[in-house]
Amino acid sequence: MKIYSWKTLLATILGVVCIVWRFEDVMAGDVSAFIFMITLGYLVVKGLWVSFTKEGFQDDKQRTERITRAYRKLFGSWAIIAPWGHIILISLAVVSFWLLPSQLWISSILLIGSLVYVIVCRRLLRKHMKSEEEIAQEDDEKL
Repeated sequence: MKIYSWKTLLATILGVVCIVWRFEDVMAGDVSAFIFMITLGYLVVKGLWVSFTKEGFQDDKQRTERITRAYRKLFGSWAIIAPWGHIILISLAVVSFWLLPSQLWISSILLIGSLVYVIVCRRLLRKHMKSEEEIAQEDDEKL
């Protein structure tokens, strides 16, 4: 059996470890742990598909390249930082909570800003990817 993506396989193994780690919470009746395990289970199956099948690896690679191109077109020179914007905002929220615990509103605004950032970026990317697909389909029809 050939492994096409070692990085994805290692992340998948880490997902399996997290599922096993949360199994005790599920047995105790924790609903959030059950939802967490279902989500991770889906990601593990997808990770195994990408790691062990050529089609999965190629699909994942093409999707990553399309998203990278879309970020470059949308954000220009900021394309390197743009996918990590929400993580940066969450990190700033945690730091502000530690440094200024009496000013909880700053952390709250940063967390809400992170959520808004993710929603706006996803919509922009989806819109851009749809328009790119339509252009590609029109080009295919012309040929």
